[in-house]
Amino acid sequence: MSEKRDFGWVTPALIVAVLCGAAGAYLQSSHDQARIDRDRTSAAGELKKVADAAAEKQKYLEAIIQDQKDRHARSHQQQSDHLSSFARNAAGLRHELEAQLSGARADGQACSSRIAGIADTLGGVFDAVGEVADVAQELDRQNGRLKTENRKLADQVTGLVANYKENHLERVTVTAPRR
Repeated sequence: MSEKRDFGWVTPALIVAVLCGAAGAYLQSSHDQARIDRDRTSAAGELKKVADAAAEKQKYLEAIIQDQKDRHARSHQQQSDHLSSFARNAAGLRHELEAQLSGARADGQACSSRIAGIADTLGGVFDAVGEVADVAQELDRQNGRLKTENRKLADQVTGLVANYKENHLERVTVTAPRR
């Protein structure tokens, strides 16, 4: 005859095995989630550091550009002020000479030596006006050169920023210990 075996213990053992497996999976899942949260917090901190460094570098480069612009503006203003002063002095001298010449004509006492002196002075005025024109042309050339240099500097700074961004990519590496 065949023996009857009692399998009544199998059902509770199966339930205990399933519950133990579910508890292990739950513990592993919560451990993995905690590790992911820890790594995410660390990666966010590194990203913020990299972003702060890039912002600081950009502010530094913008300060350099602004300094160059300010220097150029001051230099141009000084040259412009000098040219304006020279032109005013030349105009005042011309008016003074014209007044002397008309006074001499009105009085009728203009002697040839005085007329020669006035003519020499007037020639000096015209030479001064010619020098003013030469100075103005030189200032225009210098202004063009400075503009070209500013453009080159701006291009260099833009190139440096682009090069910096190319060579300093923001990378985030998340590592976890091996099991």
